[in-house]
Amino acid sequence: MLFLYPMQQLLHIKSLLIIGLSFAFYLSQPADLNAQSYKVDITMTDYQSDTLIVGYYYAERQLVRDTLISKNQKNFVWEGDEPLHTGVYILLTAPDKNFIQFFVNDHYPKFSIKSNGDMSEISFKQSPDNVLFNEYVRFVSEMKAEIEPIRRQYESASEEDKVRLNAKMDAQDQKVRQKQEEMMASAPESFTTKTIKSTLPIKYPDPPAGLEGRDLEYFQFENYREHYFDHVDLSDSTLIYTPFLDTRIEYYIDKLTVQLPDSINMSLDYILGQMDPDSQMFRYYLSKLYNKYIQSKMVGMDAVVVHLSDNYYGKGLAKWADEETLEKILDNANKSRPSLIGKTAKDIQVELQDGTPIKISDIDYEYLVLLFWAPDCGHCKKAMPDVIEFEEAFRSENIKIMSVCTKYQEKVPKCWESIEEKGMQNFINTADPLGKSRFKSYFDIRTTPKIYILNKERQIIIKGIGANQLTDVMTDILKRDELEN
Repeated sequence: MLFLYPMQQLLHIKSLLIIGLSFAFYLSQPADLNAQSYKVDITMTDYQSDTLIVGYYYAERQLVRDTLISKNQKNFVWEGDEPLHTGVYILLTAPDKNFIQFFVNDHYPKFSIKSNGDMSEISFKQSPDNVLFNEYVRFVSEMKAEIEPIRRQYESASEEDKVRLNAKMDAQDQKVRQKQEEMMASAPESFTTKTIKSTLPIKYPDPPAGLEGRDLEYFQFENYREHYFDHVDLSDSTLIYTPFLDTRIEYYIDKLTVQLPDSINMSLDYILGQMDPDSQMFRYYLSKLYNKYIQSKMVGMDAVVVHLSDNYYGKGLAKWADEETLEKILDNANKSRPSLIGKTAKDIQVELQDGTPIKISDIDYEYLVLLFWAPDCGHCKKAMPDVIEFEEAFRSENIKIMSVCTKYQEKVPKCWESIEEKGMQNFINTADPLGKSRFKSYFDIRTTPKIYILNKERQIIIKGIGANQLTDVMTDILKRDELEN
């Protein structure tokens, strides 16, 4: 089918396809700080407003750059002495919110646009890239007009007719691809070419003969993933100012990457490794990805945060970060590091109620649930019935619960009182009155309750789950053990 270029309108306006609903036009602007001043003369016909809005793309966002006012509702001028960034800009009517998209380059920083009020008729002068893309859009628009009736027929056609109609649609697709190839060859460095490339289908090698089932699916997935960025140059920092880059990066991370920390870290390194560390694009994506994973509710994603902290912020690549921010990021990583999933838990020594010291290694267990709690914690009170129910259900499996009250010194007696009040007598209940074990540091206890599950080797296999998830999680763990044995 036709490979059309999806566009988004400014100010959260409804997303539209480029063809038939709107036209997108590009002007190229240099990242070079020695670029010339810019001037865009805009002529509007049949326009009933004195205002136009100029916006631009910044990754997934559309931001306002300037507001243009005309005395006669016809002639508008957008100009300035400072260089613009290279990328896609938006010209938006007010209040109707019709729009076109365009870009500027240092070769042609001064040009003109002519449009009617609903922006259905557009022309450019002194801007070859926009003229080229205008031609492409009109061509694909014509192709869409031709193919839509065929698609409608296809929906209700017989199987025999579908074969015939599908051949017609394939022929239209071929015309579009041929036009794309011609335009890219005529202006290989243009933004038109960058844009067309972003719409091209991803190609990868044919599978070996005889490959089928899951093996075939795996081959297709891995090759699709490997070639996913073939038509998008992540080293081109101007792409931060286009509407297509962010969607592609998000899809690669969220859909084409196994959602485990090690796999995510490899994908993030691949993406960030292509970018210029001094570019706005690198700055934006490192910051965005750090915030994405520090705010993630998925278990274990703190390992991604630590990875980004160590390998980017800790190595001086976040040159924009002030000393205070950098210190907070690195401090957070250091607090999270000892208790990452897969690490061997610290064999802390705490005390039973009678003062007897006890270490994790003193306990005979198949799996150990470490429960950090506090007697005055409302969430702990709410969670405890689920933990008690879990303990009763899995007691025969030699799965034990070691509770560690997080209170110190004179507040510890309240721990022992609360154990009876909450019905926790079947747990291995402990406290650390003097804080000698430093359990809060080793297990990153900033809030309560906090739950860890350890295997017999004291390896942390999961953490940060809710008490109401314990039964399901442990059931899955035991099922996995059965399959492995």
